[in-house]
Amino acid sequence: MTTRAQVTKDLVPVVRRLSRDFQALRAVVRLRILAALATGESNVVDLSTTLRISQPLLSWHLKELRLAGFVRDASGERSCTSLPRRGFAI
Repeated sequence: MTTRAQVTKDLVPVVRRLSRDFQALRAVVRLRILAALATGESNVVDLSTTLRISQPLLSWHLKELRLAGFVRDASGERSCTSLPRRGFAI
């Protein structure tokens, strides 16, 4: 029989992950980045122009999204970013 304490202990990693995910999505600009990347991979210069934000600020937001697993660096000759292959629905 599973005790309430065991269920709570099992949920701790899930709750931590959800907390990290929600924190990564708390900025509107990050949601705009994800929406822009939903159409396909893009580089920082193009994203910066499309979203009308500075490249350093965009890079910082991309880093936060990358750490949370919402975006990944795409391979290629230019530094591109895309949504992860596992799929992410906006």
